Amino acid sequence: MTVILTGAINSGKTTLLSGLAAALRSAGGRPRGLLTLKRFDGERRVYTALDLATGRRRKLLEVEAGVITEARGGFAFAAAALSRRGRGPVFIDEFGVLELAGGGFRAEADRVISGGGDAVVVVREGILSDVRRLPGLRGARVVRLKPGRGEAAAACILKILDGART
Repeated sequence: MTVILTGAINSGKTTLLSGLAAALRSAGGRPRGLLTLKRFDGERRVYTALDLATGRRRKLLEVEAGVITEARGGFAFAAAALSRRGRGPVFIDEFGVLELAGGGFRAEADRVISGGGDAVVVVREGILSDVRRLPGLRGARVVRLKPGRGEAAAACILKILDGART
């Protein structure tokens, strides 16, 4: 089952997934995939990919004044994190405008989504309707993250994933 987690920019989508990954690990699960961690450096936003299976990190890209600069090897690292085999849900944080246009780690994300296993895909609200038109995501369940409702969203995601296994 694929779940799309959506919310506004800076609403806590990555923080929620980080908590879900930790909860799954503490229960003996093995979440895979990647989280995209953001930090600000003045006017620049720097995004780092975190491989959930290995704990390794790699710079993915920078955004400054609307210009995206990809880090060398960043998207190959992200694709490798998504391609790891194993049991447990795959987290894809986040499927953004680059992936929507066919770039970034789109090919590997498509493989994960079409593979039939459990996946949680983070999508910003602004591109949700376009992402939902993509093959493999038309029937995905959507969980909307609302301010102050992170625990409810996490419980909803876990319930959907648990229901897919029963």
